[in-house]
Amino acid sequence: MDGNVQVWNIESGLSKIDLIGQRQGRSVAYSPCGKWIATGSREKKICVWDINSGVLDRVLYGVTEGIPSLQYSPDGQELISVSYDGVIRIWDLTTGNGRDLWLDNSSIYLIRTLGYSPSGRLISDSCSGTRAVRIWDTSKDEPIYVLEHEKSVFFYAWSHCERWIATSCQDSVWLWRRSESDKAMEWNRAFVIRDFRGIINSINWKPNTLEFVTGCNDGSVRVWGLVEKADDVWSAQLIWGNKCNVLAASGSIISDAIRLSEANRQLLEQHS
Repeated sequence: MDGNVQVWNIESGLSKIDLIGQRQGRSVAYSPCGKWIATGSREKKICVWDINSGVLDRVLYGVTEGIPSLQYSPDGQELISVSYDGVIRIWDLTTGNGRDLWLDNSSIYLIRTLGYSPSGRLISDSCSGTRAVRIWDTSKDEPIYVLEHEKSVFFYAWSHCERWIATSCQDSVWLWRRSESDKAMEWNRAFVIRDFRGIINSINWKPNTLEFVTGCNDGSVRVWGLVEKADDVWSAQLIWGNKCNVLAASGSIISDAIRLSEANRQLLEQHS
């Protein structure tokens, strides 16, 4: 890889345009309107490109290290970035000015995941080597809530309603639920899914539902749905998964089954 940024046409599978002018690319983000692409690199600057022409529209200066992660706000008016020295910065794309949300030059951990909540009111991040996800109010300079875990957090994702956050704690998925009161934000761990044989590399929610998909480094992809079993008591049901051995039965009672795949065992327990 040469570090350059390319835009690809999904239908044809061909490269549509090359963004020339920035080397050692490390991060990329589409604007919500689809007109702009922001790129970060080791060159200590953020470039904003016109997606149709490939022309460099503007450059955001002020970072002191390379940019491994960045994301647009849902309204496209702001951009959030993190640099290798641990600085989280919010950029006003109208003025081009940035302000530091968090500065921690003493940290030995790299922020792995950074992003806005669906409404854009909150920001969250997780660091490699730590066991927490931090939640920020965009108007404040300190985290307003920290989700503590038993092991390192590799990935997280917000539900569209902002009432749930799913986090990958190595080989398990933790589901966090926000309290109904909007006066004081509080997050509680609702339950944990431990039916995995590897590290969870990715989580994504289906829009406007309480369903999410997980990707694991054992090659499995699974779709889960949240179910309220009792008043404020929640669990997850497996809806679909690949790498499942065939399992079929009709009008039968199954007992003492052995050597089932994790997915089939989960399905049997759900439909007992």
